[in-house]
Amino acid sequence: MGRGMGRRMGRDHSCLTDTGDAESGESMTALKNPRHETFAQEVAKGITKGKAYKKAYGAHSRGHSSRLTRRADVSQRVRELQTASADDTVLTVLERREFFAMVVRTPIVEIEETSPLMQGIKQTKNSLEIWVPDKVACVAMDARLAGWGAMGRMKDEGGRMNYEGLCPLRNPKHERFAQEIVAGFSQSEAYRRVYGSHNNHGSRIFWLPNVQQRIQQLQTPSASSRSTLTLRESRAFLARVVRTPIGQLDETSVLVQRVKLDWNGRIKKIWMPNKMKCLELDARLAGREEMTNDEW
Repeated sequence: MGRGMGRRMGRDHSCLTDTGDAESGESMTALKNPRHETFAQEVAKGITKGKAYKKAYGAHSRGHSSRLTRRADVSQRVRELQTASADDTVLTVLERREFFAMVVRTPIVEIEETSPLMQGIKQTKNSLEIWVPDKVACVAMDARLAGWGAMGRMKDEGGRMNYEGLCPLRNPKHERFAQEIVAGFSQSEAYRRVYGSHNNHGSRIFWLPNVQQRIQQLQTPSASSRSTLTLRESRAFLARVVRTPIGQLDETSVLVQRVKLDWNGRIKKIWMPNKMKCLELDARLAGREEMTNDEW
């Protein structure tokens, strides 16, 4: 039993659960045009420019949303909202993604009741029960903030594919081919998934200089990715949940969602994340099913 778990034993917790959502204030000056302000707020939340435009204007317009983003006052307002340096109650996109990563990566035994990762504590005369936020929901919400759709791709306003915020190849099929290689598929299988047929062109595309450079770029984690989940890490976590028998777990595993202990620190009951939800989410991240905002 870890030190954090040991220090909790014997303390008086009848039932503590963190269910409140903090209200965020906004002390910065809003844009004079209310539609521009709505657009900036939606973009700052991490959604695509096209969807932000529809939220503000009620209609899709790829070109107009790009022009609106390039306006100096709108882009400055988006940066203000994202950094929120003047108001600590506002969560930035990066802060939310870092929180999701900590929930997924941290074993429940290492979490103190004073930690923001603790979702609930319940104490009875015979046991102590603790739980953390839903880890699968954290992976799903992080994927949405990262802009990952099928195979972790996201489209910019020009319709080109992007991947974890890096500059994509101009040829969308070459871009997807590079992503499939990074995801672990062979050259021939990557070619089949992109072009829908088997032939020997996979090797030719693989050795194109720009494709080689793109593969290396995707395989090198960025500075921010160390504090946030990568697509590969998210899918690896989901796979571990599905493949691991619950009998092999103890309270030190990152796969534990909830645990109930007796006062000697022995496990009485243990919960894992929902395996069916893991399968469904992984299928979406693998590109077998397109994700939409409503589905999240």
